[in-house]
Amino acid sequence: MKFACRLLFAFCLVLGAGDIFTCAAQNCSCPKKPELEEAYADSAVVFLGQVENQEDSVLRPEFIEVRLAVQRKFKWMSELASSQSIVVYTPSEQGRCGYTFQNGFDYLVFAKGNPAYLRVDSCSRTNVIENSQLDREKLQRLIKPAK
Repeated sequence: MKFACRLLFAFCLVLGAGDIFTCAAQNCSCPKKPELEEAYADSAVVFLGQVENQEDSVLRPEFIEVRLAVQRKFKWMSELASSQSIVVYTPSEQGRCGYTFQNGFDYLVFAKGNPAYLRVDSCSRTNVIENSQLDREKLQRLIKPAK
């Protein structure tokens, strides 16, 4: 099994895949959700947001662009300081660990990447707000929200 994983990894490198995990994750398999502190540290941004709309990405055909209205920032990037809404990308197929967002619903979002390409997948702690009460309470106690 290790050999097969290494072979797939090498294949992705040869193809020049920009995101090795996207290439390798033909069948999504998440070991377990990271602990809150780890997810926070590994994320570029953490925020509460409401899905405004979503559509297939023209520039990244294997992804869906999800626009969220930002309601509260817990971790933020200076390049996004004045942003009232943000676009995150998620794989379009659940088999590739795509996260299923619903228009009009509120989410606690943990996104990785950079301001031009923030990614969310089903292996992150991203969750609909009704199911993230404990995470929100802990974030509010441990972290001063970004302004």
